[in-house]
Amino acid sequence: MGRNSTAILAARWHGAKITGIDNSREMLEQARRQYPAIEWEFADIGQWSPAERFDLLFSNAALQWVTGQQLLVPRLVSFLNSGGIFAAQIPYHLHSLVHRVIEATAQQGPWAARLRGAHDVFEIRKPAEYYDILAPHSRRVQVWVTEYIHVFDGPTAIVSWMQGTGLRPYLARLTEDEQTDFLRAFGEAVSQAYRPQVDGRILFGFPRMFLLAEAHAG
Repeated sequence: MGRNSTAILAARWHGAKITGIDNSREMLEQARRQYPAIEWEFADIGQWSPAERFDLLFSNAALQWVTGQQLLVPRLVSFLNSGGIFAAQIPYHLHSLVHRVIEATAQQGPWAARLRGAHDVFEIRKPAEYYDILAPHSRRVQVWVTEYIHVFDGPTAIVSWMQGTGLRPYLARLTEDEQTDFLRAFGEAVSQAYRPQVDGRILFGFPRMFLLAEAHAG
């Protein structure tokens, strides 16, 4: 659960009991320092089994790292109270321009063999697939995709953005020196793919998918 999202949830429901889970102990320690009133739990979302049901389950940019979602998502919905809400945001970027640039960079250079299939770590299904996964377990389902247009000062900002998300599986397979070379090549490719606007800035489109489902009434 992202820190900004946690703050918004806590502000929206002042008296609610909020539990955040993460499989990074470093992230949990940071979260505990920032939000000591919230319960933080070290857990793998794929194996997580809470002791109680919730009125809301919210996932921000986490599901794409977990495989077997045809089983995971209904399992998460089963943790809701009657009429509870499952809400998730998933980066929907595997067909975007930036991901095509990543893949083109990965297929060139001395790292090509080791980076083949690096994107397989992501499980990002189509909107219709998520609808079909959720519908049998929900009274109401909404699925939509929105492309957010970020205004960046230059290609370096796109490289930095992707280092924390889509580039992670690729960089994990490279040595430190290779990472430097790969990021340089990726930055050059980004400069070619994203042309500057009249003021010199770059428009970076990043699509995200949103899932909203209401659990069956008991």
